[in-house]
Amino acid sequence: MTNLGNKLKESEIINKKLIKELETLLDLIPGLVYVKDKNDKIIRVNQTFANYLKVNKEDMIGKTTFDFFPEEQANKYRDDDLEVIKSGKPKLNIEEFGDFPEGKMYAITSKVPIFNEKGEIDGIIGLTTDITEKKIIEQKLKESEEIFRMIAEQILMGIAIIQDDVVKYTNKQFADLLGYSVEEIMNWSPAEYLKTIHPKDREMVLEHSRKRQAGLKDDVNHYIYRSLTKTEKVLWFEVYAKTIIYKGRPADLVTIINISEKKDAEKKLIESEKKYRNMIEYLDVGFYKGEFQGKLLMHNKAFNRIFGLEPSKSLVGTKSFQYVVHSEELKKYHKQLIENGFVKDFLMQVDIPNRGKIITQLNAHLIRNNKGEPLEVEGTFCDVTEQIRAEEKLIESEEKFRTIADQSFMAMVILQDDIIKYVNKQLIEMFGYTEIELLNLRQGEFIKLIHPEDRAIIKKRALKRQIGEPIDVYEHQYRAIRKNGQVFWIDAYSKTIIFEGKPAAFAAFVDITDRLMNEQELKKSEEKYRESYNRASFYKDLFAHDMNNIFQSILSSSEICERLLNDDKLDSEEFQKLINIVKRQVMKGSNIIENIQMLSKIEERSPPLLSVNLIEILKDSVNFARDSYNKKKMNIEEKLFQETIKVKANNFLRVVFENILTNAIKYNERDPIKITIKVSKEVKNKIDFIKIEFIDNGKGIPDNRKTLIFERASYKERKSSGMGLGLALVSKIIESYNGEIWIEDRIKGDCSQGSNFVILIPEAI
Repeated sequence: MTNLGNKLKESEIINKKLIKELETLLDLIPGLVYVKDKNDKIIRVNQTFANYLKVNKEDMIGKTTFDFFPEEQANKYRDDDLEVIKSGKPKLNIEEFGDFPEGKMYAITSKVPIFNEKGEIDGIIGLTTDITEKKIIEQKLKESEEIFRMIAEQILMGIAIIQDDVVKYTNKQFADLLGYSVEEIMNWSPAEYLKTIHPKDREMVLEHSRKRQAGLKDDVNHYIYRSLTKTEKVLWFEVYAKTIIYKGRPADLVTIINISEKKDAEKKLIESEKKYRNMIEYLDVGFYKGEFQGKLLMHNKAFNRIFGLEPSKSLVGTKSFQYVVHSEELKKYHKQLIENGFVKDFLMQVDIPNRGKIITQLNAHLIRNNKGEPLEVEGTFCDVTEQIRAEEKLIESEEKFRTIADQSFMAMVILQDDIIKYVNKQLIEMFGYTEIELLNLRQGEFIKLIHPEDRAIIKKRALKRQIGEPIDVYEHQYRAIRKNGQVFWIDAYSKTIIFEGKPAAFAAFVDITDRLMNEQELKKSEEKYRESYNRASFYKDLFAHDMNNIFQSILSSSEICERLLNDDKLDSEEFQKLINIVKRQVMKGSNIIENIQMLSKIEERSPPLLSVNLIEILKDSVNFARDSYNKKKMNIEEKLFQETIKVKANNFLRVVFENILTNAIKYNERDPIKITIKVSKEVKNKIDFIKIEFIDNGKGIPDNRKTLIFERASYKERKSSGMGLGLALVSKIIESYNGEIWIEDRIKGDCSQGSNFVILIPEAI
């Protein structure tokens, strides 16, 4: 028994040692190792797992997956465990993505069932490997490939990847250059791409390509070769190539550019150089080529002509600088050549034995050696002595013109190619711009100085002047715009001139705004005087005509009264009727005088508009009508949608309503008289109006008189009587409110059934 006990104790020690070694071994595994029973309880984990969860390894024992992971993530892990437990088969290479304390993690997990001595499943053992970094690299690689393909498909160069003499990738441009489709090229057998290379260059191209496919880095990466398209057309390609790693192995990345046109150009350049040398001899300007220090190497016959030499005489080998008059000019010439590599239109004075001093204009460029040092100068020159003298005289003439222009009282401008070339002081002051602002206006921008309504005609005339076309108009008036936006009138005189060798438009003008305003004021004054005269004459005739009618009626009534008084049998009722007639005629005359006074006031000056209560005035007018005609049987219905409505009017509004109501009652023979008044709102031309309708059942107004009935206020309409003067007054008042008035049939299409007087007055806000 003692020996047995010792052996058991020794076996236990060995087991513990083995377990310790096993745990040490598990802790060395970089992956996450764990053992769980069938109920998801953790029996054993390695240190790596505990480190990932940032907990002690001992604290994980006896706990479940749900103690360390979000529920959704833990359920996924548990489902995989149960699948292994139920099937008794391992589940390998499960790709997982979940939350860990360090953040999101991609992993590959394999799970294997654990069997006991009876062959029953007691749990599972799992190994999870962190592949996050690998996933990120794969994602970046995928993005990189997508970017490469995107660039390759959009770039103008042809791109191909060759590996094992097989085209692994080609962009559309590569295929197009060769005349094949991408599908055709991708289906080529090994080395079949060589058929697109000219036989004379095939060996060279193949050698370079295979070296790059083998990964040799010292191979030539830039060269030129001839290619054969699908139609066997020969093209010249420039190649930029290098070795790359494609799917883990070396490959040849080839970029080709079609330089066939460049090659053709080079060939033509060689041919043109021959022609160039022949042309130099026949140039009309002097040509020279020499050392930078001045020794002549070559010159043409025109050189001799300018220097006054025999055509056959050669100055090769002589120092050309010996003829330069001013050493400072020579220094400046050399400086510009060194700094810019060329001189353009450079003026230099030379003293030639056979001709004396002349001014030459040089255009030359510098030729440098391989070290960048000045080597030779090649250029042309011509004698511009006469031209310079003429320009000096022109400058003197221009200075005189500027002096005169700046002292002139007229503004002046020169326009050429739709650009302002010159302005004088008066124009600057007139428009309010600085001289720099005007001269820096871009082509065509001068038009902003002209009023929009006059721009089309001025632009057309300016164009004709600038191109030298004849134009009938020499003087014209139009509106201009100052810098501050002020509009003013100018009287312009224009003509075509030659400016700097080209046609240009010259214009001189004066501000006539004050003159035109005075003319307009005078014209307004004359019109106002004529209008006042016509108005006075009209009112005189109108007043005389209507008052004569009234006086005639009063006279007739008086005579009848006189006869009745002399009659023994005086009829008091008849006598009272005549008295009433006289009273009404007197009131009528009073109304005519009052209406004429109102019309006169409105036409002389419109009274100010106020915010007035339309409903209040309307109700007062209705009450006035009822009181004035209380013996007539009438029904006035008011359809007013609210108690207070404000409109832009004045006290004359009462006259409008009373006149319309009086006419609706006075000239209505129906029994009873019916008048309906409607008030509503209406928007017209984006303006809020109040609409008032007076609808009566009178005899109506024919269509041909619906507009004429309001025209009694016209001074030219003198034939009709004074009856209706009230409506003329109504029309004028509504017009002074910026409103409208018109007449409609009460029943559309039947004027005999009554009228509808419609008024629109702007609403007061």
